[in-house]
Amino acid sequence: MPEPCRVHPVAPAQQRSRLAATVFAAVALSMLAVLVGRTASPAPPASLLGETQNPATAPSDSESSDLPATAYLGGALDAAQLPPQCPTGRGARCEGLASECAQCIDGSGSCFPRSKGFGDIRLTKTDGAGSFQDYYFLNIEGPLGHELVVVLRSTDGYRREWNQRGSLWTGRIHQPCANGRESDAVDLVQVTDGTTGEMALFRFPCEGATRCGAAANPERTAGHASHVPPTPPPSAAGAPAEEAGHMKLHMIPTERYPDALCNDGTPAGFYIRPSSVPPAVDARASARWLVFLHGGFWCWDEQSCKHRTTMYPGLLSSATWTPTRTYDGIFSRHAHLSPFASANAVSVPYCSSDAWVGDVGGGTLDSSGRNASVLGWHFRGQAIVRAVVGELRRVYGLGRSEAAAEEVFLAGCSAGARGAMSLLDSIPDLVPGSRVYGIFDSGLSLGLEPLVDTLTPLVEQIKTVVKRHNAVGALGTACRAVYSSEQWKCLVGEFRAPLLQRAHLISQSQYDSFQLSWDLGGAQPPLTGDAARYAGTFRDWMRTALAAAAQGGAAVYSSACYQHCLSLAPSFWEDTFVTSGGEVVSFSAAISRWMRRLDSRGGGKEGAEQVDMADCRGFDCSCS
Repeated sequence: MPEPCRVHPVAPAQQRSRLAATVFAAVALSMLAVLVGRTASPAPPASLLGETQNPATAPSDSESSDLPATAYLGGALDAAQLPPQCPTGRGARCEGLASECAQCIDGSGSCFPRSKGFGDIRLTKTDGAGSFQDYYFLNIEGPLGHELVVVLRSTDGYRREWNQRGSLWTGRIHQPCANGRESDAVDLVQVTDGTTGEMALFRFPCEGATRCGAAANPERTAGHASHVPPTPPPSAAGAPAEEAGHMKLHMIPTERYPDALCNDGTPAGFYIRPSSVPPAVDARASARWLVFLHGGFWCWDEQSCKHRTTMYPGLLSSATWTPTRTYDGIFSRHAHLSPFASANAVSVPYCSSDAWVGDVGGGTLDSSGRNASVLGWHFRGQAIVRAVVGELRRVYGLGRSEAAAEEVFLAGCSAGARGAMSLLDSIPDLVPGSRVYGIFDSGLSLGLEPLVDTLTPLVEQIKTVVKRHNAVGALGTACRAVYSSEQWKCLVGEFRAPLLQRAHLISQSQYDSFQLSWDLGGAQPPLTGDAARYAGTFRDWMRTALAAAAQGGAAVYSSACYQHCLSLAPSFWEDTFVTSGGEVVSFSAAISRWMRRLDSRGGGKEGAEQVDMADCRGFDCSCS
């Protein structure tokens, strides 16, 4: 049996997070390059495993494990499409880049391949025995909180799909030769980290290996009589949520909130981990709420939304959500890593594709009787946030604390941060008497004219969203009064942030890897010529916008790194930079200090300002 590939050392944490940010931007932009605003659209890039199924119609994992193999037959993977097999691993490494060749595992084994300098995906394969000899099982691990998209496609047409965060246990997968599958079938598995874009390929069996019969699985004739399937690892074994640190899924009841729907009409929901600290021990912790809105870009017209169904099917529906999820970063349960370790933690998955600002239903008709919403989808981000707060009050006691003043922190990353910024000042009406604050990670968008307009400029996207997704309710009364003739500016962070009424903290890189790359038409570092000069202009513009936000009462945490989003990874507490005052500060530490300032000033915005900003010279200078 060929030696299974083995663990490869991972790059240092900060280097890995920077690489992840670069890959995130590069992958997002390359996948969305078909959304050009002025030129003919090329066909979307084809993955080795083709398009994924719509999660709204694909069988769930719990349903699929007992179905026959024919339930997954689709277009067969032609043998000519198989990528080359990676060399056999030697010592402590796997040879070959995981995205350019397929790692090979015969029988049971594990693989931790490298991927362009770093690797965070680990796959373990276990062959069944006894009455489970016709199956194999996969356990796939990625960074905590990162979405794993896994597609299995075979040369005999067999197909399976999974989508989960952090770690994933597949359950039973039919072996070739079993349940009508072809004896010479080759299974190809593509694992993609939806947060960083890292991809790894695996094939079973290896080239030249025995395909069927006892030789393919020695345990079949080794006297094993087990009728119990392999036990999932602790991270996937279904431990009680309270013990494992998982957050439990709460689906929003549509009979109470008929508009709180994902794009495809499935109900929205949230994951919650109530505070484990009794009020008698720490009244403040039990009265503190973190409500985090997740991101994932958006779509604004028919072309961009059609493309989203191919590239981001998991962001359109709740059909594949799992009963529990585990998150890292700001959701850490260790007090020295996150100021919200003991708080009531709420994670709201993104399924409305509107940066949480839309308010139009799939059945809404325009004046001519045609469907007013793009593709007839539901864009109900505003309604989802209102329903989340409503359920937290009805079921979990938000707003009923008698031991301490309640604090609600509306937070988010990327599109989630843009949504949180847009909705922050509307939250106090939903939780009267509570102190409401905002934390916006990488959501301060700029109205700067792009250098290259092959990708639809952000300002044009926003103007379309205001009209097509009916985002008027998210523009804010104060902002609309200031920009009465250009109300679209109220969805642009540089214009909106200085006008917010509630105290908030903005974490924003001066070289935001997503918007900068978008404005450069998808270009990635190293930047030269006009692109390098534009990056300098971008940074100057961002610093001006951050200064205006600080003057309006915001706390600011701003590195000069080429990165995007810190909230959901160890970079939340690991990544640091030297501020203009000579301090070394992490995002977590900046939030903790800001929260202490809020306490000392009674929770108001006035006097709670703080500015932690990198002043080094040069591109990506605070992370080099």
